[in-house]
Amino acid sequence: MVGHTYRSADWLCPGCRIMMFAQNMLCRQCGHKKPTLNTMGQDVWQYYPLAGERRMKCEGERHCPECHGIIHQSHSECRACLERRRLEAQAQDTPMSGAVLHSLPGGGTRRAALPAERPQPHRPQSAFEALCDKYKGMAPEKVLEEMEAIQSGQAAER
Repeated sequence: MVGHTYRSADWLCPGCRIMMFAQNMLCRQCGHKKPTLNTMGQDVWQYYPLAGERRMKCEGERHCPECHGIIHQSHSECRACLERRRLEAQAQDTPMSGAVLHSLPGGGTRRAALPAERPQPHRPQSAFEALCDKYKGMAPEKVLEEMEAIQSGQAAER
């Protein structure tokens, strides 16, 4: 087995205390979620043994509250979370919110805005959808009054 140099975002599983690589969002042994600032607050640091003061830091860097990845001061969002959302959206074949990462020929990535949404083909409304649109925003009492008036009008026609 090839050795691994641990990185500052590698974490210890709170459930089974096994070392996990940074990209794993769940423990591969027990399935426990990766500890993050959003889920554990400041207690999270006990599960990141190499994230302390021993490593070199860039000025202004911070940790992502979702995945605990390092966000450099020149980035507005976590690159790992952007990539994860892009891959999930690609797998579901749905457009994702936010920016998209594009690979550059010389390596690296750049952010780009999402393309405009494609217009949905027009389809006729069902009777239920037409009723929902008609009564949208109306008070329930007014809807009931109108329904009773319609029913009494139909009964009078018979």
